[in-house]
Amino acid sequence: MAGAWRAFIFHYLCFLVHLIGVTYHLTEINLEAHKTYGGRFKFLTFINMVLQLVYFNMAAVTELHEIIRKRKSEIFASLCDYTFACFVFPISTTVSVLFWGLYAADPYSCQTPEEALQIPAWLNHYMHTFPLVTSLELCFIRHKYPSRKKGVLSVLGFAVAYTAWVLWVAFAADIWVYPFLKKLDAVFISAFFAAAFAVALFIYFVGEWVAVRKWVQDSSLEKKTA
Repeated sequence: MAGAWRAFIFHYLCFLVHLIGVTYHLTEINLEAHKTYGGRFKFLTFINMVLQLVYFNMAAVTELHEIIRKRKSEIFASLCDYTFACFVFPISTTVSVLFWGLYAADPYSCQTPEEALQIPAWLNHYMHTFPLVTSLELCFIRHKYPSRKKGVLSVLGFAVAYTAWVLWVAFAADIWVYPFLKKLDAVFISAFFAAAFAVALFIYFVGEWVAVRKWVQDSSLEKKTA
């Protein structure tokens, strides 16, 4: 039960952080890009913010149910595990890695100078650094990963869907979601998305390896000391 309380407190605090961040973004940040085709949902960062808000809320409610009822809801626990493993951890970590990697090469690769001035530093770190907190969850909250096939197909399915969305926005509205894409030809755009797919898959495999290695070893130790 102590583990459920620990997980609940962590998830609830993360939910509050995301609630504040998403609310502030919706009410105080009004970029020109938000008024064009696709709105805020053109951006993977915003999609990730909403995804994490929903996940941490769902996880906190699931653990509160376990604390009150003294038993785990297997359906919601499985849904939380699947959502974390296939979407929350790989997408949030990919957002952080790609943003700061591109930022190091060119601070205005993902946003224009005008947009950068309108986004407070704390909000920028909330959107692009705070998602790495999911790596902490991976280390101290047990998650059951799906089969390798199901996990890989889920990650690739999301990646393909988002890439198709970015390309559709470019085709339908002549808008490249990220400024640096305007400077690339078709070959380099394809290479970038292929590399992004590889990063997301690599992160998924790292998460799977850590989860399996840590929790299998811990389960073995529990059996030996029981």
